[in-house]
Order: sequence, then C-alpha cells, then structure tokens
Amino acid sequence: MDDPLVARSPRSPPPKLDDEAPLPLPSLPTEILQRIIQLALPRLSFNTIPERCDLLLTLCRVNKLWAALAQEELYRHVRIKEDRAADALLATQHAQPAGGHRIHSVRFLLPSLDGDKSESNRLEVSQVESMLRALPELKKLYIVGEGISEPFIELGTLFPLLQGIQDLTIDYCTFVPSSLSFTFNPSSCLSLGRLRRLTLSFFDNPTDTTFLLSSAELPQLEELAILALGFLDNPEDMEALEAVLLHLGPQLKAFTICFRESSTLRGLSDRVWSSFKVLQNLTVNHNAQFETILPFLSAPAPLDYLRLLRPPFEMDQPPAVQNLSNTIAALPDTLVPQALHLCPSDAWSEESNETARHLLAELCSARGIELVKLKNRDE
Repeated sequence: MDDPLVARSPRSPPPKLDDEAPLPLPSLPTEILQRIIQLALPRLSFNTIPERCDLLLTLCRVNKLWAALAQEELYRHVRIKEDRAADALLATQHAQPAGGHRIHSVRFLLPSLDGDKSESNRLEVSQVESMLRALPELKKLYIVGEGISEPFIELGTLFPLLQGIQDLTIDYCTFVPSSLSFTFNPSSCLSLGRLRRLTLSFFDNPTDTTFLLSSAELPQLEELAILALGFLDNPEDMEALEAVLLHLGPQLKAFTICFRESSTLRGLSDRVWSSFKVLQNLTVNHNAQFETILPFLSAPAPLDYLRLLRPPFEMDQPPAVQNLSNTIAALPDTLVPQALHLCPSDAWSEESNETARHLLAELCSARGIELVKLKNRDE
C-alpha cells in the first residue's frame, strides 16, 4: 500500500525589507517636553526633595534635548546659579558606576531674607542638606548668602553632614541657636575631623564666629580666615573669641583676621598672638597696630608672608605705613617675614604717605623682605 501523499502548503517567501532607513519620529515641542518633565516630578515637599533630584538627574541621560530641559529644571531646583558649578554636578552622571568622577566642590547661594521668609529659608537650607547627603565624596563646600539680610543656618543640623569636608566657606549667614553650647567646651563639641581650611565672613555680628568655632572640634584645621564688617565691643564676646583662638592657635599655619574696626584686633591679648606656634602666613588689617602683633609671634621660623588687607567698605582708611616700618625695623631676624603683601589702596599713593612708602621699601630691601603690591581685581 502506497504511502499517501501529504499535502503541504509552500512556505511563504520572507518579507522584503525596505532598503530605506526608518524616518525618526518628530520631537515634541520644547514647551510640551518641559511640561512633561515638570509633571513627572513628585509634589515638592521636604520629604520628596531627594526623589526630585534623582529623577531630574535620570532625565538628563535621555538625550541632549531632554538633558538641556532637565538641567534647567535642576538648576532651578537646587539653586545652583553658576554654570560651572551646575556643569560639575551634572558631569558626574556620565561617569561609570565604578571608578568614575566624583563631585568634590559645590557652591550654594542662599537668597536674602526680605521680610518674614522663615519657611522659604527652611526650604532652601533643606535643599542644601539633601544635596550634602547625596554627595558623600564632597571635599569643598561654599555656602553664600546673597544679600544683606543674612539667611540663618542651624549648626546642629548642618555639622553632622560635613564629616568629609576639608575646605568650608560660609559667607554672610547667621547661625541660629541650637543645643550646642556657646561657651567653648571641647568635650561637648561636634567633630569635623577632616576640615583643614575654614573661611567665615559676616556683615554685622562677628559673635557668630565664636558661636561656630566653639561648636566644633577641629583637630586638622590649618587655615582660618575671619572677616567681618562689625566689631566686638563687648568684653565677654572678646573673651569668648580669645578662648577659641587660644585653642586653635597652636595648630594654625595660616590665619586671616580682618574687622572693619581695627580696635577688635587691638583688643586681642598678647597670649593670642604668642599661641601661634607653627604660623606661616598672617593676614591682618592694613592699619593694625603691628607692634602689638608681630613681636609676640612665637613660630620657630619667620612668616612666609605678612599680608595687609583693607577692611571692607573702608576704601579711604589710611594704611599704617610708618607704624609698620617702625615695627619691622625693631623685629629680630627670627621674626622678620620673608614677604610683605600690600593690599591695593589709593591711600598708598597719597602725598602724605609717599615718604613713608619709600622708607618702607628701603627697609624691606635691607632686611631681605620681598615687597609685593597686590592689584585690584579690575586692573
């Protein structure tokens, strides 16, 4: 019996592929894409700030158009107003998960407090705190108040987030009271074990300097700068400042102190200046009483440089040229600085100072001091 024939349908030929590449889909209008990004973000609150930042950083990876729109929203969200700072933040997102680039420096601009804006200030500071939690590799931090009405910062909340910071600058902010003690007591301080450089600037109340310095243990601090437009006229405030300087002085290699009123420097006792055991660089008001400062420095080697800084908003205040010359002439060789940096000032060119300037130049030449005249930023 013959095998029956099995009817089989012929295989269909493979579909012909179109030789032409598929056309790209047209992009949505920019306004719609921007609206999509905004709607994709969770509602703004203190709890959703990290989630919003993560989502914006993720959207930056879609394509160039989405990245540009997400970056704009990210700038607005974290209030990073300088392109360089924002670019540094976003550039890290293109790094590989292992061994990629890390963020090492961030600058935050906090808006001025005009009227009652405590809630707004809390939101801004909360954004700073959220960013710090997301940046464990951060080494350098700048927090700058933008206006005369200084934003306030809670040290008890901020300090625990700064454990890895090595360079900290806080300009024109006010430190609000917290559980931290105002009286210097090392046993009750929060430790910033890696901090090496600290710069503090204030519009009005320099007692905030003491409040911050007395609230932290700074075992690795090498450079300290204090600049203030106000002055300390309360003996108790001066004693508190002296207490923290006496504690930090033996470890400082560079120290800057400049107050609008030079009387604050005159109020510091000889014990403060003699506490600087390893000081290499010193910056003070250009009208300071140098005879109460330089002879008491006890570092084993001469200063690398002594820099004279003009107090802020005191353009016409004459520098103490003759006073400085007399002090340098009387210094022993072990205390003569290697270089003297003169701040830019129209007062140096006044006829009344001409003779004193020539004498200072001759004295520096005779004692082997390099005389450097600093330039204005606009020169």
